[in-house]
Amino acid sequence: MPSTHDSKAALLLTWLHSLGRSKTWPTKSDAERDLASAASRYELHNDQFMVCLGRLEGLTARHFPEFPEHVELRSASTLELLIRFGSPAEIARNQPAAAELIQRFGGALPKPEKVEAVVSMTEVERDTMMLLATEAKRQRGLKATAMKSLELLAVENAAAQRLQPVFGLGTAAVKLAEAGDPAT
Repeated sequence: MPSTHDSKAALLLTWLHSLGRSKTWPTKSDAERDLASAASRYELHNDQFMVCLGRLEGLTARHFPEFPEHVELRSASTLELLIRFGSPAEIARNQPAAAELIQRFGGALPKPEKVEAVVSMTEVERDTMMLLATEAKRQRGLKATAMKSLELLAVENAAAQRLQPVFGLGTAAVKLAEAGDPAT
């Protein structure tokens, strides 16, 4: 069913324009459009990375509750640990190799008795943990690449340079892409 508001809105906009209450919609420059596109790409990868982390957090809470006490889930080393071993039992079985990986972020491996106390994982759950860790690692890399691209574009943007001391270059570029230059 067609909307009856469209014709009313068009009439109202025409009337406002005739009164001089309108102005030309500003056309964004190629540089502004590129900045907005780079910000969008960064947000895409950041959103996917956060989704993967949320799911990993749920799985680790169930199967390895002490894990977050020892490691930062978003770190490259932790993701690598989960990709390689996938479960607390596998980490316990491969302690020397896991310890080598874990040294990158400090802390100690959980004691075998703690690992035994954790709910065991099925093979499918372990595969899911490894898959999520692999995807989180991939999105983490894509997010970093997107941020570098965004920052390269922001270096040439005067508004981003003005906002950099307050937000940092990447965040300034994202804010500009989303809301425009606050000075205009």
